[in-house]
Order: sequence, then C-alpha cells, then structure tokens
Amino acid sequence: VVGAGDVTKQIKHVFGRLDQLLNILECGITDILTMNIQVVDIHKNGKAVSTAENEYLMMGGKFKKAAVAMRLVGVSGLYLNEALVQLEAKIVVRKASMATLILER
Repeated sequence: VVGAGDVTKQIKHVFGRLDQLLNILECGITDILTMNIQVVDIHKNGKAVSTAENEYLMMGGKFKKAAVAMRLVGVSGLYLNEALVQLEAKIVVRKASMATLILER
C-alpha cells in the first residue's frame, strides 16, 4: 500500500491512478459520472480526503465543467489493514475501445 498510514498520500496516489486510467481511455474529469470514496475513520480522515478530492476536481479549472456525483462514506476497515481509502468511479467512455489498467497497491 502506497503511503501506509497516511490518508493524504493514499488518496493523492489513487487520484493519480484515476488520471492514468482516464488518459488511457482518452477521457477526462468531465467523463466521470460518479465517485464513491470509502474512508476508514471518517471523523479523523474525512477532511483530508475531501480536501484532496476538491483539489483534484478543480485541477486546471475543469471543475466548472464536471458534474460529478460524489459520495464520501466512513467504513470500519478495508481488506488491507494499511489501506485507509478506496475509490470507485463510473466513467462514460465515448469511444469504442477497450483498455485494462492493473492497479498496484
């Protein structure tokens, strides 16, 4: 797990991986329909995750164009004990193509 014990490092890494996937699919932030983020100990880590999420979505002034439905959910734990955050995104892919991205932990 990248940034074990550091929720800010983990969520920024996750957003970096999401960017990689969007680039492979020739998509952008405006193609994200929904983002669901699960965070361990939301009272302690929620603000850091929310701040990183806002920074990510405002990158390059793209936030005004993006209509992303977002949900931040507190969970008691994730499968890997060191993991503090998990993201699920639904993306509209307009091109007829297939891509696979293997995410490293």
